[in-house]
Amino acid sequence: MDISKVKTSWSDDHLLQLTDPSNHRIRYDRVGYIWEHYLDGKWSLHSIFKYRSHAYYYHLIKFWVYNWSRELMDRRISLSNGIVEGFESLYRDSKEIKRISEDKSLSTREKFSLIKEIAPKEPLSYIADALNISLSTLKRKIK
Repeated sequence: MDISKVKTSWSDDHLLQLTDPSNHRIRYDRVGYIWEHYLDGKWSLHSIFKYRSHAYYYHLIKFWVYNWSRELMDRRISLSNGIVEGFESLYRDSKEIKRISEDKSLSTREKFSLIKEIAPKEPLSYIADALNISLSTLKRKIK
């Protein structure tokens, strides 16, 4: 398994903090060097292993900061793609609602039902606006 493809359980906020090199330190504790990170305003031990070489942790931090940066970027790209897909869906739905509202062969009640299927969370006022009628007229027609 490629270690660079491993997904972590860090939150986006923690990943953002971990990608900042100033949020890491290598400290000697009289036995060996330890790696600590700074998250949410406090320093914590990042690795339970102690090494005699300062350089080992330096390279390890570089490796993980790079991987965390990639994961954070992948998450943001995935979120962006989801937002774009949401807008495309919104556009398709609004076009369909416009088509329904302009269809002269459908009654107001049928138009209401079709629009409600497309946008079930929308209030009656949204549907009345889409049909270009008053809210009271819509309520009277769908009774």
